[in-house]
Amino acid sequence: MNGERRIPAKLFNPQRKLQRFDKNLRLKTCGVVAKVWRMSFAVGYKIIEQVPITDQMVRQFANLSGDHNPIHLDDEFAKTTRFGRRIAHGMISGALISRVLGMQLGPGGIYLGQTLKFTHPLFIGDTAVIEVTVLQKREEKGLAIIETLVKNQNGEICVKGEATIMMKEAVKS
Repeated sequence: MNGERRIPAKLFNPQRKLQRFDKNLRLKTCGVVAKVWRMSFAVGYKIIEQVPITDQMVRQFANLSGDHNPIHLDDEFAKTTRFGRRIAHGMISGALISRVLGMQLGPGGIYLGQTLKFTHPLFIGDTAVIEVTVLQKREEKGLAIIETLVKNQNGEICVKGEATIMMKEAVKS
């Protein structure tokens, strides 16, 4: 993982600020009571997942999205382009980011927004390396800002952006 550390969620100790909360997890400030959600991860927490980009994945995504652009599906056409071969749909990267956010960082939460900048193609046969890193937390609203990167197996950044998520504790209220 290029010398990067994952910070296990169990190392984040929400109890250390317990004196500021009443028994219903409400923050008391200036006579106003506000609901605060404790997030089980700290700023800097990172998750990395690797996913192979396969021909079957690209064809299934084309059928799901209706995007049958020949750059994604036709080997002969793709050879005539600047890329020289087929590329995966950019939004496959977006879907893989959603997968990591929804299944590893915040199961039960809501994906509120995402910026994406496509900087390098992912080719069929590449391995997408999805990295999500917690940049900010707004516990009073149950929100987090997440840096999102998709790299290929050579470490080239293919997609970069930021996501906003609402944690499941905030969704249930």
